[in-house]
Amino acid sequence: MIKNRSFQAMKTAVAAGLALAAVFVLLACLLPWLAVDSLYRETSGLIEGAKLDALSGDFGSAYEKSALVLEKVKRREHRLMLFYDHGDIAELTGGIDTALDLAKEGDAGLLLAALGDAENMFEYLIGINEISIFNLL
Repeated sequence: MIKNRSFQAMKTAVAAGLALAAVFVLLACLLPWLAVDSLYRETSGLIEGAKLDALSGDFGSAYEKSALVLEKVKRREHRLMLFYDHGDIAELTGGIDTALDLAKEGDAGLLLAALGDAENMFEYLIGINEISIFNLL
């Protein structure tokens, strides 16, 4: 009878440990994704607006929108560095900073490329946290 209770307690402890580990793994995958996805949703309209402004030749407005994107990214930079490679975050901020310089110069082609690079970096950061068989291997 005592052995049966010990076995039941051990099964309960193992089940609780497995449930806790599963919750931890889900949070470890979900928190980084939420951090970068919410930032991308906040800034994607500004990036698209800056692209349209660059195409129309309104570099002042493109600069302002790019500056807002950089401000939002810089505000969350330390939080993103908790989850992502620092080089990736530096590449994201550096690309947006380059877009600011190109908006000052009035180079539409390179400005569009820099803004596209920032969008691609956002998509890369979102993609590396998706749970798939390729990410697990």
